Amino acid sequence: MECDICAGSNQYAKRFSGGGGGCAYIRNQSFLVKNGNQKFQEKNSLMADSTLFKVFDFPLIYGDRNTALKEPMSVVFSQTAARKYFGDANPVGRNVQLTGDAINSTVTGVIKDLPDNSQIKADMIVSMSSQQKIYKQSQDSLWGGMSLVSFLLLKPGTDAKALEAKFPAFIELHDGKELKASNTSFTFFLEPLRGIYLYSKRDDSTTGHITNVYIFSIIAIFILLIACINFINLTTARSAERAKEVGIRKVSGAGKFQLAKQFIGESMVNCLLSFVVAVVL
Repeated sequence: MECDICAGSNQYAKRFSGGGGGCAYIRNQSFLVKNGNQKFQEKNSLMADSTLFKVFDFPLIYGDRNTALKEPMSVVFSQTAARKYFGDANPVGRNVQLTGDAINSTVTGVIKDLPDNSQIKADMIVSMSSQQKIYKQSQDSLWGGMSLVSFLLLKPGTDAKALEAKFPAFIELHDGKELKASNTSFTFFLEPLRGIYLYSKRDDSTTGHITNVYIFSIIAIFILLIACINFINLTTARSAERAKEVGIRKVSGAGKFQLAKQFIGESMVNCLLSFVVAVVL
């Protein structure tokens, strides 16, 4: 489930996952990374909580998934990014510097490059606890912030609707006074991970939309309908000519089976050629 309820603390994650799930929350970032004389702006970066590798099974090439993002100033590189800084050597335990202040950070892991169709994309992941040193901002101060995306792993058998019903009281408990003072309001909702790309309600996520699928499906149906009508018209126009051909073949001794075999064969060849052209296009 994707949600926005875990920006404050892992205590909230344990509460809403029923103690059997977990919560990973991530924040899109961009960092200037230095390694000796090398310097790169890693725009495709994330800050993530230590539970990221418990919720998602991203394969680690080097490092321990249980501790890779646990300590402040811990960095996990993708395979491509690690090769850019360290070649093919194991970089775990090596140091790089982050941001213009050249804050020392330790490489604690390397993950395989994430596929292009992954909802989470990153060349570098920095531990969320690092923000205290980088931004002078504690992790607990993020409660109510909208810059994080949270993934909640529910305990098997948990009723998502019943869980959502608890959110208003949760908001009132932790942010009620501030919201009333500023005359604002917001709400939390859960989205299943498999439905995020096409059905997400969030405006700031990189997603598609099911409406576009419906629109293009309708267009495809209309094109197919037009093609069927054209095929019927062409077949009707040629029917007189084919009737003469059938008559000549019967006079020449062709039976029903031979005629049927010919027409079915022609149809199969036409369909095969159409399929090849469609695949090429």
